[in-house]
Amino acid sequence: MTCSPFCHFSYTKFNIRSNIVLYRVYNEFLPSNMLAKRVHFNLCLFVAAGLSLPSGAVKLKWPKIYYFYMILSDIFTVANLVTIGVNLLAPNVSITKRCYSGFTALATAQSVIKLVACYISRNKFAHYFKLWDNLVEKSADRELQKSLTENSKWIKRLSTFMFLFMVGPMIPWGSLPLFIKVLSYIIPALEDGYHFIAVPAQFPFDPLVSPAYEFVTVFQGVAAAAVNSKLIAYDCMIYGLISCLVVKLKFLKTSFKSIVDPYQGRSKSVLLKKGVRNHQKHQLSRWVQEHCDLMDLCRYLNRLYSPVLLLQLFLDVLILCSNAFVVASATVTKMEIMFSFGYVLGTVIQLYTLCWLGEEITNQSLTLTDEGFWQEWYSNPRYITSSLKIIFEKAKVPLKISAFGTFNLSIETFKSIVGTAYSYFMVLNQIKKKSLE
Repeated sequence: MTCSPFCHFSYTKFNIRSNIVLYRVYNEFLPSNMLAKRVHFNLCLFVAAGLSLPSGAVKLKWPKIYYFYMILSDIFTVANLVTIGVNLLAPNVSITKRCYSGFTALATAQSVIKLVACYISRNKFAHYFKLWDNLVEKSADRELQKSLTENSKWIKRLSTFMFLFMVGPMIPWGSLPLFIKVLSYIIPALEDGYHFIAVPAQFPFDPLVSPAYEFVTVFQGVAAAAVNSKLIAYDCMIYGLISCLVVKLKFLKTSFKSIVDPYQGRSKSVLLKKGVRNHQKHQLSRWVQEHCDLMDLCRYLNRLYSPVLLLQLFLDVLILCSNAFVVASATVTKMEIMFSFGYVLGTVIQLYTLCWLGEEITNQSLTLTDEGFWQEWYSNPRYITSSLKIIFEKAKVPLKISAFGTFNLSIETFKSIVGTAYSYFMVLNQIKKKSLE
């Protein structure tokens, strides 16, 4: 990967060639596909969700079985979108039931968008993995490797929680009517209560007559799990990729401080004899190269994710407002209210995590040189201070993860989405009140 023209213009004072040679030496001794190892659990979630894996990132033991499973889960997802979508657009449906079908249809549409994006971008994802390995990950610094390992553990815990919280209840919820029917053989009082399906949908047959009833309940349970697993697995991957960039930014921040002040309280005259100045110049040139590489990686990640993120943020607004309307409505069952409330909570946590990570990468990039700036950087030789001034100016341009350049992932964006969803909810509530008058 090459730096942008602005990077080349700003950093012309540095000799980068020695740093590139150093990377080549490291590349001879360190294994490949390191980023795939850092996000190994997230790739496992991709497999569980039936999403297209980045080309060459992992080796499957039974690839044909996986491809069959992937196609089958995609069929369930698309079929679920069609059956719920037809019911959503059907006439003579109450606004509450339409919202209840609406948020499930929107979530399924979001899942379809993500599975298509994974398939189209699988080679680009693989290229990003290689770029990370070649330019960032293959560093001999133990502190960086240790920080990345700790980050992998944290992302694994976060991804596990999100996956279980959003996917775990889906199969029992979709198959709940069938469970009640089986239970009615033991408790006769439940016999009249099992003739319903979890999510209102239209089928080319009567879904309340056996054996179609059993097929529909199993279908909706499996489809709900497939839809939500794709949603969460896709987001968990970006959690891992952004957090790795944040870890690298923190490492650059710490290393910049030591470069600016190489003496650290020791005698300057002694260190000068040992060639500290040449070492400082070399470390500074290496730092600049890593900063350029990191900026390019962030831009590449934006190109991969930003179109999908824009659609995701728009659909999340509609999902939250329709869900909130279902929860506030008194015309649905308690089970539907509980399900909708849980989905609202999960969507909010999912969205907040995404926006918080976007805020974190921006904050870390803006404060990249702060610790070094408050050192006595001006006491360095002139050729070093002039280079530091360029770095200070370049660091004023933050790294950002955006939704197609329209919205930056940040806490403010999260507040805006929740506020917009609440406004739409109030509009729906007013429409309902007028319809009852």
